[in-house]
Amino acid sequence: MFSSRSRGYYLPKSVELAKRRDRWRAAQQFFLVAAALVGVVLSVAPEVSHSVAPWIAVLTTIAGVLAAEIEASRYDLLVTSYRATAYRLQELYAEWADVVQRGVKPWTQVRDDFVNRAEEAISVENLAWMAEWARPTK
Repeated sequence: MFSSRSRGYYLPKSVELAKRRDRWRAAQQFFLVAAALVGVVLSVAPEVSHSVAPWIAVLTTIAGVLAAEIEASRYDLLVTSYRATAYRLQELYAEWADVVQRGVKPWTQVRDDFVNRAEEAISVENLAWMAEWARPTK
């Protein structure tokens, strides 16, 4: 039941965001390597410097824009937050299933405790996310 919610949303979302972040980083690395290669060309063949040199600035600027996008999107924070929430919900579900199976508490108390703790876990994730997005970027 609830465990599938964490597997069905939080973990897949963290994987999706990690892949997106990694694609942005790969693109950034591509432009940095391209700028370095242009620099090598300039050092080996200085006669082409007037037509090739400006491309170093263009490529490093693009890499900088990509770095800014990665930071502004706060992928690392979101990936970590989503994974932590998923693991917390799975832990709560396992605890709930254990208590239900053992029958040590009345059903209504077990249910209410589980719902409250699950809502708290989700609320903590939402509050952290909102606080981070409200914070100005560097």
